[in-house]
Amino acid sequence: MKKKANFSSYIILLILIFGGSLNTFGTNPTYSCEIRNGSFINAQTFEFDIYLTQTGASQLELAGFNTGILLNTGFVNGGIITPSFLSGSELTSSQVPQHIAYDASYRCVKIAPRTPPRDYTTGLSSGTIISNTTGTKVCRVRLENSTSFGTDPMNYTWSMSLMPYHTVVAAFIPGNTHPVNIAVTSNSSHSKSENLFLYLEGLYATGIGNHKAQDENGDHYPGPVADNISVKLAEASFPYSPVFSDDNVPLYSNGKCSISIPGSLTESYYIVIHHRNSLETWSSAPVSFTSGIINYDFSTAATQAFGNNLKSIGGGIFAIFGGDVSQDGVIDGSDMASVDNASTAIIHGYFPSDVNGDGVVDGSDMALVDNNSTSVVTLIKP
Repeated sequence: MKKKANFSSYIILLILIFGGSLNTFGTNPTYSCEIRNGSFINAQTFEFDIYLTQTGASQLELAGFNTGILLNTGFVNGGIITPSFLSGSELTSSQVPQHIAYDASYRCVKIAPRTPPRDYTTGLSSGTIISNTTGTKVCRVRLENSTSFGTDPMNYTWSMSLMPYHTVVAAFIPGNTHPVNIAVTSNSSHSKSENLFLYLEGLYATGIGNHKAQDENGDHYPGPVADNISVKLAEASFPYSPVFSDDNVPLYSNGKCSISIPGSLTESYYIVIHHRNSLETWSSAPVSFTSGIINYDFSTAATQAFGNNLKSIGGGIFAIFGGDVSQDGVIDGSDMASVDNASTAIIHGYFPSDVNGDGVVDGSDMALVDNNSTSVVTLIKP
């Protein structure tokens, strides 16, 4: 249900209850605050989750949370945003966020704080114990736009200043007598956007980019999304172990996509792209993640992929090879057999064997796989 509030009143509450007290009793807990599971419900409705995860050895008992989230202008697209909360928060009932608003002048989604859950007679606290494994969902946010969202991903940043709105994470820290409520906010503990640009050979259409993947009823994904991909970050040296993955990343028709990564990832990593029927592709070299927003473009040259493993599709544009239906790292006869069998059965819908994403498995899919199979296209990685 939508909640309206005069957010100026919450600035005072924010300062009073999360005012940056100093902890002299023990080690402050550490955390990661992330935006996860961003998805379009339709062209004018977008949703995402906010999660907190304990990252250090000290238990994180949440005292309070508030935030301002700044949206990209190309995402808002000139519309009027109406934010609201959906059910599903994993916080204790006294801490579930209740007030949300949108400041159009800053393109800022504001989530207000609540009074820390404490018995002021005994001093006992009853804050949510934040998970140190899967994280704890603070809330799910719905954004409804008066117009269709734009052709840019959300590309958010966290507001860390009082204006337009302050992001604060506060925790109960055990003291000599009663738990102490202090702010433990750290800029580097908050997630950041990684922006990628890529085309998929199977979906690419001149003048369109990635056309929207189809199923038996039409567009499989709403809004500007062509298809979903998975993105992993791998260590820069052997054994190149994964340090992060996001398995449901919306890839836009214009080739843009954005993932939300933990702020703690500040080294250099290989970027690894997976798609349901395309060849796994690695960035040509490790990419530095020291800055707040990272950009990487797979479409400008074959050398953007490790081993120059991209397909030239004309006009100086390069795409990730299509046709690895079996996802075994090689486009060969096994992929051809899968497409051939599905084509014979006249399968319609959203299936890996529909390599060109037009909603039906037929000769055009077989031709694409056959061409790459003949060229012996295989996964190339460090």
